[in-house]
Amino acid sequence: MDIDIQGTRSVVEAAQDAGVKRLFFISHLGADRASAFPVLKAKGIAEEYIRKSDLDYTILRSAIVFGANDGLTSGIVRLLSAIPFFFFLPGNGEALLQPLWVEDLVTCLTWAMADPQTLRLTVDIGGPEYLSFRQIVELVMQASGMRRHLVNMSGLALRSSTILLESTFHGLPTSVYWLDYLAGNRTTSLDTIHGYLACCHHGSRSVWPI
Repeated sequence: MDIDIQGTRSVVEAAQDAGVKRLFFISHLGADRASAFPVLKAKGIAEEYIRKSDLDYTILRSAIVFGANDGLTSGIVRLLSAIPFFFFLPGNGEALLQPLWVEDLVTCLTWAMADPQTLRLTVDIGGPEYLSFRQIVELVMQASGMRRHLVNMSGLALRSSTILLESTFHGLPTSVYWLDYLAGNRTTSLDTIHGYLACCHHGSRSVWPI
């Protein structure tokens, strides 16, 4: 939390001192300073620092991003490799995610930089489909050729075991952050990327697609 909050405050102050004209900030879907989840709470507080500053800004609240060496699919592969026979799903694995391809995120950033209508806006963006965490794990198992028996595990039990393992082993491919992220659906409208890419393709900057 300190990195998100204090780090963002330091960046904002340095940017103002240096005369930076505009700041782009990648946040999370569900970011809220009142959130019960530490990471989402930290992102929400960081967003507030930016909004209250003198800087022009664009805040993109992104769905989980995937691509080469990402934290989602690569993390699942590492877990599959580390634990034989079973893969433990938080709850029933039905939390919905909206994976966003990293190149689509970059496209949205590039387009937003060229559009003055995005100044001082906070926008939710996500990929073109909803997938449950269970479905994502099944797809990764299919692509990697590593089959495991999927086992539902209560969030409390999985959290307790994760905290214990984190204190004992470093570099684990799972964390309490992930459990917080998977505690609920992390989605937005399905047409956000379609709107972005349509505007980019046609060179139109007249409408911000939200």
